[in-house]
Amino acid sequence: MSNTHTSESSQEPAVPAPVPSQVRLTIWFRVLLGVLFLLVIVGGTVRLTGSGMSIPHWPLIDYSENPAETQYSLLPPMNAQQWQRISDVYHEEVIKPLEASDWLPISRVKKEFWIEYSHRAVAGLFGILFLVVIVQVLLNADMRKRIGWMLLASVIVLVSQITLGGHVVLNHTHPLYVSIHLTTAFIFVSLILWMALRLSRPAEAAVPERAPKVSRLAWAATILCLIQIFLGGIVAKTGAGKFWNTWPHMGENGPIVPSGEALFIHSPWYRNFLESLLLVQFVHRWFAFIVLVAVALLVAKLIARPLSMAGRWTLRAVAFVVVFQILLGIVTLLEAVPYSLGILHLATGLVLFQLLIALTFETQNNAALLEHEKQGAASAAESDAQENEFNAHTARVS
Repeated sequence: MSNTHTSESSQEPAVPAPVPSQVRLTIWFRVLLGVLFLLVIVGGTVRLTGSGMSIPHWPLIDYSENPAETQYSLLPPMNAQQWQRISDVYHEEVIKPLEASDWLPISRVKKEFWIEYSHRAVAGLFGILFLVVIVQVLLNADMRKRIGWMLLASVIVLVSQITLGGHVVLNHTHPLYVSIHLTTAFIFVSLILWMALRLSRPAEAAVPERAPKVSRLAWAATILCLIQIFLGGIVAKTGAGKFWNTWPHMGENGPIVPSGEALFIHSPWYRNFLESLLLVQFVHRWFAFIVLVAVALLVAKLIARPLSMAGRWTLRAVAFVVVFQILLGIVTLLEAVPYSLGILHLATGLVLFQLLIALTFETQNNAALLEHEKQGAASAAESDAQENEFNAHTARVS
């Protein structure tokens, strides 16, 4: 145990502190992460409350009564006439095609409108802040060298995310597009977090000559978590979590594993992964345990290895949060996904994903981990050589 603490305290060489411009930019990236977290949570609220189509137009709001006129605006309705226009368009373009007979009261329309408008407003705020960060990086040659390619990748992902958001609104939110929209948001979060972590380290900090083997397991756990998030997006859009609210059986006195005929009710077979509510929920509820196994293996691999202090705390947090998230998912299912638990489940998933990204960054950039692997390989080789020598000596004697 003492060896572990010694390696933790001695692995970080003395290097100059980050320069002031790097510190400022790191703060900006942390602000971006905070706004992104809020944006994902508000987006989840939009999905769970069904408010995504309350503003059928994108990116501007159309208040025109006559198709020949143009009254586009970024601002919310300012008078009763504009509110009525929003309500009429909502019922004509969204409610009527869904063959819903209920006419929503204006109070309900307003509530859903403000939820969706808040989502767009937070997205706009993030866009402004992100533009400020881009300008700062472009004006700093050292920052361009360190994170320029990742910043370019994040811009491409963000443009894709905005395009997907518009497609989701204009095409009445197919489950596949909604889930891709959510998953793309998490990928964007990972890029922003990775840049923040890179900037939090001095440029002169030691990095391994190659990534330790354990980093492959860290990447695998992170990717599996992202797949589970994608599956969760399909569950949220289809409303599959509202049914079979029992555990571990699917339905009262139902099977734990339903029959193939019950799971695959559509043809061709791949449609069922988006349209068979039983299969959608079944895959999501059990894929969580695949993620759990991957995370458990990662924790077991890293628990006795030399990590930085931040890395060790991150490892502990990952172990706690993954268990909490699975228990929370079961409770959310049993309660038929109330808004509060659904949003908390989404927020916890985002926290877990960010922790896994941070832990993966640790495994990629901790030189002590690679040295530990080299020493282990050398010890194993020496042990094998001694065993071979002993076997050869025994053979000669006999």
